Amino acid sequence: MRDILKKFHIQWLLAVAALLVGRSDAFAMEVLPKPWALNWQPAFSPTMQRIHDFHDFVLIVAVLITLFVLGLIVYIGVKFHEKKNPVPSKTTHNSLLEVLGPRFRSSSLSPSPFRR
Repeated sequence: MRDILKKFHIQWLLAVAALLVGRSDAFAMEVLPKPWALNWQPAFSPTMQRIHDFHDFVLIVAVLITLFVLGLIVYIGVKFHEKKNPVPSKTTHNSLLEVLGPRFRSSSLSPSPFRR
């Protein structure tokens, strides 16, 4: 009877050890990056959690901006369709403003060596 209990005890210890090793391996596999994964690895610090939150916020803002621009493109495509407007307008443009506008914007955004 004692041999049977000892054998059962060893088998029980081996089963628990296999279960624990299997659990730790499963946890390690969960933390590893996966190909084509959409999100980051789990955060283990408050700083990384804030980085995750900021990333999610920026993603939402980028999607909203993209949807807004898509809506504008669809609106312009419907409003100025060739069948609705067979004769284009003869609007003249201010050439000086069209040339200086982008230059002013790009110079105001770029860093200048003369600014302090």
